[in-house]
Amino acid sequence: MDLKGLTVRALARKNSWWQLTEISATELNGEVINDAIYNRNLKLESTCNIKFLTEHVDSVGNTIRALIMANDSTYEFILANMNESATLAGDGMLINLYSIPTLDMSNPAWDQNANDYFSIAGKLYYGVSDISLGKNEAIWCYMFNKRLIKDFALDDPYQLVREGKWTFDISHQMMTVATADLNGDGKITADADRYGLATHEVNYYALLIAGGEPLARAGSEGVPVITAGSDRFISVYDKIVLLFTQNDMTLIEYEGKAFMAGRALLCGQVLACVRLFRPMEDDFGIIPLPKYDELQKQYYSYVIPYDIFSASVPVTANDLEVSGYVLQALAILSDYYITPAYYDITITGKGLRDEESAEMLDIILDSTVYDLARMYDWGAVASSIVANMMSGKDFMSFYKKREKAANSALQKTVDAFISSAT
Repeated sequence: MDLKGLTVRALARKNSWWQLTEISATELNGEVINDAIYNRNLKLESTCNIKFLTEHVDSVGNTIRALIMANDSTYEFILANMNESATLAGDGMLINLYSIPTLDMSNPAWDQNANDYFSIAGKLYYGVSDISLGKNEAIWCYMFNKRLIKDFALDDPYQLVREGKWTFDISHQMMTVATADLNGDGKITADADRYGLATHEVNYYALLIAGGEPLARAGSEGVPVITAGSDRFISVYDKIVLLFTQNDMTLIEYEGKAFMAGRALLCGQVLACVRLFRPMEDDFGIIPLPKYDELQKQYYSYVIPYDIFSASVPVTANDLEVSGYVLQALAILSDYYITPAYYDITITGKGLRDEESAEMLDIILDSTVYDLARMYDWGAVASSIVANMMSGKDFMSFYKKREKAANSALQKTVDAFISSAT
């Protein structure tokens, strides 16, 4: 398509202190991601014959909602976080991407895992790609301290992953060996001693995913069902509580200070921390979260939904064919410009410190799980389950109080998708 110099506008999220989400750059400055974005957008403009303008705001959802209510058609597409997108879709403010003739969501530039998870009743309102790097930044992973692995003669984590032996039990055994009262005061404290794992609350939800047990799965005819409460789910839940909630081996911290100081063997964090931990003196590697056991067929990597910035088309867009065509071109060009910049240069070239970590990154990026239950929080199960786990309480007594409300809320979501005119 030759769009004859048309101005196309997009609305996206500002970068945060830890996350790269902006989709425009004003000039070349020698910084890898900035220059990749600049060159991608320049190529987009020449390929489509458009003027591409973007605005970055703190809350895309609130901004576009107000504009839609005012029937303002400024933006051809938006990149909101998944929680915002889910609410907008439920309120009939987004277009079903499958209905746009110039948009091919089966193209590999779009994350097919995301399509599978987010499609409900044959409709998809948000597409995940490297147009915005928010998705990659928000993937949960484990980092390990190479010096401590060597000091304690522990098994090579890379080889454990390759052989399918990196499991809950093995990670717990390593944590036990590494934990120590360094100052000899008879207790393990955050500012002085060494922990097996430094992480924060998201890790407990991520471990459920890593164990192959999201709260909800795709059911028949593309309708999600809540699967929490199965025998295997309870087994995974109980093992997480048993192995990973001991305060003397797991440190709850948000900025990775103990890990960066060499006082934690493992660190559970988002992939963005690979960049943020560059000043760390000890070498570290990256691996996926452990499996529940060796019988589990693959590793799973949790993507935090409220930190994914996905592409959507508002109902007020002027021309759906234009929106679809430019989005498709942008996704494909992002695969060419942005993905290598982030993956091969920023991560494997500057953040990670060996080729084996790059191999592990392949596994992590190819095993993403997008949990609808966490995104929609049906019956407040997802938002409250972590506190229940960390307090050591059993799952079924927790879930029985919420099961009816959860299934009712899920049905409302499904009904909204089925009845939506967009």
